[in-house]
Amino acid sequence: MDGDPLCDCQDFESITAAVTVESATATAAKASAMLTDTMEKSAAPKKISFDLVKTPDGWRIHDLGDTAQPSLRKALTDEIAQLKAGK
Repeated sequence: MDGDPLCDCQDFESITAAVTVESATATAAKASAMLTDTMEKSAAPKKISFDLVKTPDGWRIHDLGDTAQPSLRKALTDEIAQLKAGK
């Protein structure tokens, strides 16, 4: 990975998040966050979607994505498969 998947950047000053839980059960949830870099006034807020799962140790992120990359989990799985295949 060449940057932070949350902000789609390598460096940032200060990010704020407005989080919305869209659905939830006892074991899974969907949420989204609008991320804003408060130091970069010209940057538009970015919406990230999260798939969460509840484990014995608490809630964990199962996957996350945005409009440009809907599934970070799939992108990483595909890249690992390509590397294993020697590509």
